[in-house]
Amino acid sequence: MSAQTADTGWRDVARKVSAPDPNGTEQQLGLNDVFFSTTDRKGVIEQANEVFVRISRYPREVLVGSPHNIIRHPVMPGAAFRAMWDYLLDDQPFVAYVHNLAADGSLYTVLATVTPLDGGFLSVRTRPERADLLGAADSIYGTVRHLELEWEAAGLGAPAAAAQGLGVLAKQLTAAGIPDYTAFMQTVLPAEVQARIAAGATVPQRPWAVGRLADMAVHQRRLTEELDD
Repeated sequence: MSAQTADTGWRDVARKVSAPDPNGTEQQLGLNDVFFSTTDRKGVIEQANEVFVRISRYPREVLVGSPHNIIRHPVMPGAAFRAMWDYLLDDQPFVAYVHNLAADGSLYTVLATVTPLDGGFLSVRTRPERADLLGAADSIYGTVRHLELEWEAAGLGAPAAAAQGLGVLAKQLTAAGIPDYTAFMQTVLPAEVQARIAAGATVPQRPWAVGRLADMAVHQRRLTEELDD
């Protein structure tokens, strides 16, 4: 299964609601707002925690069963998601800064860490703490998205535009002194974790959790411990 067919698979899942228009407002996230969600191999949401429900401003019954790109903001380049699928379908984790669109049209920005889990994927999102790294990513995103929209306006389909955008993204990283996206992730994730610790963030403890929620909490603690090591 290629990244392109995986992305097309998202579009094969009907949306339960129409996409809102961005309204120019932005939500400010809390330091300890930690979003959890699990999806199947096509990116269809299976479970979502209370933080995700609250910040996305979609009812849980709308989120569950919807493609995860229900929250995709139009400023995000398709190349970023193409890169995500390339990593995930190779059973590798993926880390990225992502601008999301809530149901009311507001924007919220997260650092997303997505990992393969039990035949699907686990996504953990937190508030970005490194404004310098977020700004560098946004500069690249803006360049790539502008080109994608130009290519689409010229008649190129969105998946093909995303594929071309991925090449531009790689060149932009190289120009910034980063050899590839793996090196970018290896820079961003430890830096963000250190910044979160310095800011006083805590890892959620949910001893009452059962089922997949318990699995997600254990996974988050294990990830934090491994990063500390």
